[in-house]
Amino acid sequence: MTESKSNSESVQENVGIFVKSEYRLLHVLYDDMLYIEGLKDYVKIYTESSLKPILSLMSLKSLEEELPSERFIRVHRSYIIHLNKISSVDKNRIIIGKKTDSGWRDLPQTVSFCYQKITKPSAIIHL
Repeated sequence: MTESKSNSESVQENVGIFVKSEYRLLHVLYDDMLYIEGLKDYVKIYTESSLKPILSLMSLKSLEEELPSERFIRVHRSYIIHLNKISSVDKNRIIIGKKTDSGWRDLPQTVSFCYQKITKPSAIIHL
């Protein structure tokens, strides 16, 4: 009985994180996250459900430690992306999400040193 209870608790813990933003604690689901941008002592979390990012006072490094490594990868000193949200990888950019009327959401200048890390066979994503 306690084993099934602990399994359900671990599943619930693994669906998202709580971040403080504008004097509130917001529950952000991992599957809703597109990418995270680090801005010195703040992070901007971009989600599918909102055009406006969530701004939170925390370091990118501390947030990276809380995110599951099998879903998220740091591709630049200022960006973490959700692996399943990558649409394509060009020479100088990673395109995130689906194309909308306003265009693609893309990350400028983010590939640099981690491009090979993303294209390793173990990290290839089937969309």
